[in-house]
Amino acid sequence: MPQYEVKACQFDISRKAMIVDTNVLVTAFHRDDPQHEYARYFLDEEPYQWLIAAAVVVETWGYLVGSRKDWQGGYEFLAWLNTPGKATLILPQKGEFMQEQELMTALQIDCVDAIIGRLAHEITIHCSLQDALPVATYDTKDYWKLKGYDKGLRISIYDMKEFVLQDLDF
Repeated sequence: MPQYEVKACQFDISRKAMIVDTNVLVTAFHRDDPQHEYARYFLDEEPYQWLIAAAVVVETWGYLVGSRKDWQGGYEFLAWLNTPGKATLILPQKGEFMQEQELMTALQIDCVDAIIGRLAHEITIHCSLQDALPVATYDTKDYWKLKGYDKGLRISIYDMKEFVLQDLDF
């Protein structure tokens, strides 16, 4: 049987990094969204290294181009991802999907939110970050559910509606 090999990757994670949820990217690149200007300013001007899960890239494209028929927004999103100096890293899904499936089943949460939550925790632990890696999102409820379910999960959220960093690492 032929083999397909995926090389191991290492990423340099800044101490000032933040994972971006799909809803922030859709808002930033869909010009008709009422929060478009703020979300785009946030991504372009805040001094963070943006970490984006591969699943978020697919989901964002699906919302922009599939649901909203916003091809221009989709193209701008892809161009932004590929712009040097934006400090974006696209992180692949690592290993098995068992922990995420357990979380989705137990909590009835969004698949991508489960992936992002676990990824934020894994990076926080693996990189020995003192503060939990934040997730920028407009919808905090699934992340609160995750933390309520797994008290050991190290995660914080930047609530885009309230403009505040909420440390869920209590």
